[in-house]
Order: sequence, then structure tokens, then C-alpha cells
Amino acid sequence: MTNVVTNLSGLTPDWLTACLADRYPGIRVGSARVTPLDVGASYHGNLARVELLEVSGAEAPEALVAKLVADTPAARDLGIGMGIYLREALFYEQLAPSVRLRPPACHGAVYDPASGLSAILLEDLTDLEVGVQAAGYTPERARTTVLQLADQHAAFWDDDGLAGIAWLPIWNQPDMVAFIVNGFSQVWPVCQAVFADYLGVDDIALGNKLAKSLAQLMEAIAEPPVTLLHGDTRYDNLLFDATDAAVPPRTVDWQFVASGRGAQDLAYFLTQSGDMNVAAAHERDLISAYHGRLVDYGVAGYTAEACWDDFRRCALYSLVYPVFTAGMVDPSNAEQRESTAIILRRGFDAAQRLDATSLLQT
Repeated sequence: MTNVVTNLSGLTPDWLTACLADRYPGIRVGSARVTPLDVGASYHGNLARVELLEVSGAEAPEALVAKLVADTPAARDLGIGMGIYLREALFYEQLAPSVRLRPPACHGAVYDPASGLSAILLEDLTDLEVGVQAAGYTPERARTTVLQLADQHAAFWDDDGLAGIAWLPIWNQPDMVAFIVNGFSQVWPVCQAVFADYLGVDDIALGNKLAKSLAQLMEAIAEPPVTLLHGDTRYDNLLFDATDAAVPPRTVDWQFVASGRGAQDLAYFLTQSGDMNVAAAHERDLISAYHGRLVDYGVAGYTAEACWDDFRRCALYSLVYPVFTAGMVDPSNAEQRESTAIILRRGFDAAQRLDATSLLQT
């Protein structure tokens, strides 16, 4: 059995040969060049571009991207605790070919259920343009992405088969709810302290109300009809063809794949990956386009009004993402702090603008 390498030094020719053997029988990697790739502060992994310099026995791509577990013990342990390393490897093994968000092809993967570790060799997409969440999407790219999300969600809409995938969590899975509720209670005070200059009285009140309502929101996101969610649809996880805005993005980082209401992917992307003014100006039209696309695919019984309310509810829940990120920010890193503050501010402004707390049951 091929071992799960946990650092870039483990990407040796022998290991690469073993990992690629299932997809490329007879392959032998003689030498390779490994170049680390930059990842964000909140990224639960380690990436490198691997150029296969000497290959024999089978035809293989000239380059791959290796995705390993996080370098730092704290981030790695968090990823293991959430089950995201194993989940992503199983996604590529079992579901990736059938999804419509154009994930990278998987050339090889090894994983260990006992340790929760994985190492994956993916299609090299480094020639594409990576979205920058803090900079924000353009209206054109937002529309392309929203329609692609509708394509994805319609393909798995109310699919009974999702419940039969043992490793795929639903949004209200008890251990997932416990992790989010307990984790939020720990990072929310940190967020308030580190970003005190960005959060007003109304934001603090909203965050406190969110803390008490997380389990309720997660139950709502898990109510049928559910679909297959990416789970982390921030702009940084979308890769674009810089020459043609009409080409749908390639979607990477499937560690948080889960089942739940489609509006969760939609709300997280629209409210936190775009400038606040751009989001506010276009969100109604984009939600309408998303719903219309679902209807075009034959989705029935899901009204435009229900879709809009789901979007508002999920916009509130999505504050979890930047608040958790705030708990990992190095306050002395001005650039990291500023980019996190931008996204945090977008999330709170969206929840306030959409009057999302009015949907909560009291």
C-alpha cells in the first residue's frame, strides 16, 4: 500500500510512481521537479506543482498539482478533526466525474481512514486565473458562476442517493453541528478583539444572535430538497480562463463537499466574494437567474420566494466562514488582517442588508 506523504519532500519519484500506477499502469517516474504554490492563511492544505521530467512505461501529463495536508500541526489536526482530507480524496475517487463544477481531473490519490490523512495528484490548472476573494468578482464572472452552480445543484436536486454515501455529511450532521457551534463560541470573542475597529454595535449584536442560532440555521440548510454542495464557494477556489469571461470556472478545493440546500453555495459566494456595492446591485437579478436555471432543468415545487429566503438565511449562516478565519489570523500580518477584514465586513453588511435575522425562529 502506498503511504500518505505529508510534506513536499515526500514527493519522490518512487512515491509518484506508486501513486500514479492505478491511472497509468506500468509508469515509472525517473525524476521530478517540485515547486511549492502559495496558499492562503485559512487554507487547510499544502500545494505544489510537480513537473514529471523523466517518465517511462506510460504516457502521463507533463505536470501535476500535488495536494497534501497542512504543514502546521494546528491546521493539520483541525483538518483531521473535521474529516476534510479523507472527504476530499473520496470525492475525487467517487463523485468528481459526475459533478458539473468542472473540478480538476484526479491522476492519483492515497488516503488512510485510520489517520484521516490523504495525498492527491490533480490536473495542473496553474495556467488559469485564480479569483481573488478580497478583490472581488466582476458582474460577468458572478453570473457565469451562479449559472454553473445552478447546473450543479439541478443535477443532484433532491437526489436520494446522496444519503447513501457514508462519508458525505449532510449540513445538520450532529458532529458537524457540534463542531461549528463549539468552534464559533471560541473564535467569535477572538474575532471581536482582533477586528474591534471593523465591527460596530449592531455587528456584535448580530454575531451574538448568530451564535445562539447556528444549530437552527444548520437544520434549515439540511431540510429537503437538498443537493450536492461544494461547501466552500469563495472566489479563491474558482479558476478562470482570462481570455473568455463566458467560460465557466474550474472549481477546486473540495474538502467541504456536503449535502444541503443549494442556496448555501450561492449565498457564500455572492455575499463574501464580491464588493458590497456590486453584490447589492446584482444579487436580486442573480438569484432570479439561478432559480430560472433550476426551473429550466425541470426542478419543481421550489418557488422564487423560497429561493430568496434560503439565500438570505444562508447569507447569515455564512458569517461562520470569516469569523472562523479571523480566529486563525496573525494580527501582526497587516495584509492578512486587511483581507480578512474586507470579507468579514462584506458578510456582516450582507446579513444586515438582507434583514436575515428576521427569518430566525424565536
